[in-house]
Amino acid sequence: MGKVRLKLLGGFRLHRDNAAPAIVRVSARKSMALLAYVALHPERRVGRAVLATLLWADRPDRQARHSLRQCLVSLRAELAEAAPDLLVVQDDDVALNLSAEAIDAVTLDTLAGSSSLADLAHAASLHRGAFLADLDIGVEPFDDWASTERTRLEAVTARVLEALATGLDDAGDGDGAIEAAGRLVALDPLREDWQRLRLRLVAGHRGRDAALAEAEVLTTLLQRDLGVAPSALTLSLIEEIEHSQTPSPGPVVVGSEPVPRGVTATAHGWARLGPALAVAAAVVLGASGWMALRWVQSADSGSTSDEIMLAVLPFTTVEKGGEFAAATNKMTANLIAHLANAPQVGAISPQASGVYRDSTVDIARIGSDLGAQYIVEGQLERTGDRFVVRATLSSSHTRAQVASERWEESWNDRDAAMERIARELERSLNVDAVDAEAAWASRQRDPGVRGLLAQGWAAILRHNAVNTTGEAEAFFQQVLAREPHNVRALVGVGASNAAAVANLYVATEEPYLTRAETALEEAITLAPRSAGAFYWLGITQLVRHRFEDAARSFDKAATLNPDMAMAFAQSGYMEGMRGRPDEGLAKIRHAIDLSPKDPAVGRWYLFAGQIELERGRFEAAVAWLSRSVEEMPRFLRARMSLAAAYAELGHMKAASAEVETIRRLMPAGFDANGASTLSHLSNSAGLTSPRLLEGWRLAAGAS
Repeated sequence: MGKVRLKLLGGFRLHRDNAAPAIVRVSARKSMALLAYVALHPERRVGRAVLATLLWADRPDRQARHSLRQCLVSLRAELAEAAPDLLVVQDDDVALNLSAEAIDAVTLDTLAGSSSLADLAHAASLHRGAFLADLDIGVEPFDDWASTERTRLEAVTARVLEALATGLDDAGDGDGAIEAAGRLVALDPLREDWQRLRLRLVAGHRGRDAALAEAEVLTTLLQRDLGVAPSALTLSLIEEIEHSQTPSPGPVVVGSEPVPRGVTATAHGWARLGPALAVAAAVVLGASGWMALRWVQSADSGSTSDEIMLAVLPFTTVEKGGEFAAATNKMTANLIAHLANAPQVGAISPQASGVYRDSTVDIARIGSDLGAQYIVEGQLERTGDRFVVRATLSSSHTRAQVASERWEESWNDRDAAMERIARELERSLNVDAVDAEAAWASRQRDPGVRGLLAQGWAAILRHNAVNTTGEAEAFFQQVLAREPHNVRALVGVGASNAAAVANLYVATEEPYLTRAETALEEAITLAPRSAGAFYWLGITQLVRHRFEDAARSFDKAATLNPDMAMAFAQSGYMEGMRGRPDEGLAKIRHAIDLSPKDPAVGRWYLFAGQIELERGRFEAAVAWLSRSVEEMPRFLRARMSLAAAYAELGHMKAASAEVETIRRLMPAGFDANGASTLSHLSNSAGLTSPRLLEGWRLAAGAS
């Protein structure tokens, strides 16, 4: 058997180094916590009493010791086949038969003090993310210890990366120095001293324009996240770069004092980069090391390893002049900023993806180096007083282009237009990447957690056209069988059950609503900033007629994610159906403006149509509802509402035609004139709809 290795940076992972590394399964979170604590303890040995108190501090001593014994029995059983010698249990102690170099966090600590560039590069490659990312057992002593270690190891990583960047620069390896500085910045993009280090390196090795482009991204970031301009030191450096092709040689100022090991300007320029750049970066960092460069995390954060990652390459232009360079930089920065709110995808940091500006490196290689499944490329060109933005999404799995978009706008209004384009493109990319990843995963023997989640959410995206809610839940349940606390899967279970009820796909509502609420409340406990969990909880509360709770949930979702168009649409629907039609329609129009190509836009047309129907504006209702049916021809509620609006207008032939179509589409257990259907319509999504009910009765009676 190969050597057992324990990885704690970027999440818990135990594996054996066979020809093909084999994962050693550890299912219980407290078992993972026990192994991690013992692994970082001197000599890999800890007393039983210490472990019982650490992991079961919320229980009496006797019960805590009993729980420890049970944990050890279960853990030894799980390790029996793949790692039988790993766990050593004695009367008073628990130990691990692991060498220091087999534990990534311990190796990082050991190598951090080295002056060897090879050692520092190895140490940097070990940091793939935060210590024990997402392992929270809800017991204060252990969680406090893990938090302290997390902070300490991040500081160790920062020292390693800073030393590596300066050392590589002194050795004449400008590319490697910039990559190390990029990883340093990715630990905290708001640290201006680290940003200044990278800016000076980029200016020295790639030239003035490349550095100023990064300075613009930094300025935008500071204003967006902190509401401040760059500090005086940073502005001074930017001014120095602006007035020279490269900044003058001298020490890099990373704080209030110069750092003696200065980064000096060298002759290496951007023109020397090209296809070899990705190879050089991979040698320095290793492919897995690139994952630490991730900056943007989606609003519904769970483990980053289950997220579909996008690398947005810098937008390009054939136009000459600084205003065009500024426009492409702004377009890139806007899109990456909006991807922070995408529910199912994340984006690689601009520092990492920016390495591939104008590069001819193969898409599959870029994806491998950056840990991205999809690559976004964009171009900007001007035609008279107009400009055109084109964007493509390509799979790094297959190298195939999976989607493309085009916009044409006024050049004079370019700032507002580029913001609007970035917002629309973020939503399109989220949908297209989920669909593409689901299609790819369906062809794999084991699609993994990411693939199962993609297939589940792809099914959710289709649920307005056909009942795919059961299919979606099956995928999410497979994820939960592997990872019981996966937030995205829990939100998915809630979404699939809530959608089944809201779309009239089930005759008995209560079991579905109970499953939805239970899963969503657990998701919110694990991830209190999950906008998606609050949104679907709001849907569940709305169907249960808990109007005030639903309104609070939708408002919370919109606050957590200002780009969540569907939260504004649902909130507007509630307002409109509860006596504030103008305010409600304004919110729905805002949702449509936010995401005009959204898969759910047909539902929002339905919301607007039902509001107009209830206030007696039947022609406006027919206009909205016809658009809804056009978008979602199999969506029963839309057709029922359209039939009712036609009947209220006296267009009985059109109303009867809709009723006949509905009868063909009705699932088993439903009767167009049955009490269940009439009751559901009279309280559409929990909101009283007397004119909808009246119009439906007229339409059904005439058919």
